[in-house]
Amino acid sequence: DAYSCTTLVATLPQNALPEGSHPVSVTNPAPAACSSEENVSIAVVGSPEITAPPQPDLVCTGEDESLVLTGDGFLDAGGALPSVTIGGQTLQASSVSGCSDVGGTQIPTRSCTTLTVDIPAGTLPEGQLDVSVTNPAPAACSSPPVTLYALPPPVVDASRPSPPCTQDPTALDITGSGFAVVDGVQPVVEVEGSQVNITSMSGCTAYPGPAETVQI
Repeated sequence: DAYSCTTLVATLPQNALPEGSHPVSVTNPAPAACSSEENVSIAVVGSPEITAPPQPDLVCTGEDESLVLTGDGFLDAGGALPSVTIGGQTLQASSVSGCSDVGGTQIPTRSCTTLTVDIPAGTLPEGQLDVSVTNPAPAACSSPPVTLYALPPPVVDASRPSPPCTQDPTALDITGSGFAVVDGVQPVVEVEGSQVNITSMSGCTAYPGPAETVQI
């Protein structure tokens, strides 16, 4: 028996073709062994890759943040941008740049080297977080992860003395948690909107991982 069909599904093994544009043809079985003559191609792209630490690599979980990722193979497929998974939370990229056209695609597609993702306050857990990029379908490959570090906002439990005397300089002893020193830069302390100087900090421990030198 012979059948004339309108749809054919073929499975392309992983890594069967190098990256680039490849012609596609169909040849019917003998004795009617005709081949298609249309100019049809398929584009093969690699997985996205993040080649540098996120910028910044240290963020606050309680603030809106904008994260910039540098790498290769971040796809813009007809306006559909990659998704970014950070600590189990998936966000949509807000923009891409450094792009070049990918040939052989039905949807206008660009491969880009820089990606920006906006992170709303309260989205991320604190700690050491994996960051990976997944391209839009149909080339929905994911990058190996890189690391982002997320700190919670500082918490003030108490300040002493209370109330202080207005006639003399007063050393405020502020206790709490999450007071960070980054590359030697101390937190900013404000009282009624006015900044006051920090004369000392104690109870600090090193926070390993970020490119910056961090103590908490």
